Amino acid sequence: MARIPASYWDSIGMVLLGFNVRGQSFPNIWVFHSINILSPSVCSSSSQYLFVQFVVGNMIGRPRKTWEETLRKDLEYLDLTEDMTQNRAQWRFSSPLLVVGDFNAVLGAHEKSGGNLPRQASSTDFQNMVYVWNLVQIDLKESSFT
Repeated sequence: MARIPASYWDSIGMVLLGFNVRGQSFPNIWVFHSINILSPSVCSSSSQYLFVQFVVGNMIGRPRKTWEETLRKDLEYLDLTEDMTQNRAQWRFSSPLLVVGDFNAVLGAHEKSGGNLPRQASSTDFQNMVYVWNLVQIDLKESSFT
């Protein structure tokens, strides 16, 4: 991160708020904000998410959670699901929620081409998370398959 000078972010009107820490691996979630947004803060973070709160005008932006998830390691996926479940009550609010991430989730065999079929349990778990959190999935636009 030190290789990118702060003057670069200033030149594009952005401030680097935080990023996930993944041990020896390079971060893959970076959270930026406009220089016009005052006092954003990272409430908590892990290798899989950043939990951010901010103020816009006189309104407190409700905490948002940004996730990166790879289903290559079921243990990490279960940790993420457990974290979401345990903290669900504190994230309830009436304003819109945006969850952004590279989940690498395959919702069914119809989304897979070649190789082994996806594990049904992983697909079902992800679909349940989308349902429980009342999220709307964005359709695939680029590739027909993951």
